[in-house]
This record gives sequence, C-alpha cells and structure tokens, in this order.
Amino acid sequence: GTDTMEREKDFLLASKEGRLVYWIDDALRMLYQDPEQFGRCRECGGEIAFERLDIIPWTRMCVECQRKEEDGVRRAA
Repeated sequence: GTDTMEREKDFLLASKEGRLVYWIDDALRMLYQDPEQFGRCRECGGEIAFERLDIIPWTRMCVECQRKEEDGVRRAA
C-alpha cells in the first residue's frame, strides 16, 4: 500500500514538473518566434503586467483572465 502511494505521489510530482517544463519551453518558443506576442494574454490579447512576468515568466494569461479561468474550473469541480 505505501509503495503504491509513493509511486502515485512521484507520478503526480513528475507530471507537475513536466507541465512546468512544457510551459517554459512554450514561452521561450514564443519569445524567439514571435517576440511581439510575448507578454500578451492569450485570452484577451491585453498586455501582461511586467511584475507578473517577472514572477512567472512563462505565464500565458493576465491576472484577470487567469482568475476567470480558475473560477470556472472551481465551479465545474
């Protein structure tokens, strides 16, 4: 039982890290392929605040759109 739980936990952590690497790669790809779009929200097209990009440089959405998405996910769950 404990071994199975540890394997599941390791899988979840690896999965979370895998998503983070994907998001970072995607942000770098955008920066090099279409630098004018880097720092723009993929939902509304607005500019993502520098402070947000400084903290989370791979972010895809502005704070407002991120909140809307998270609220929608919470309501659906």
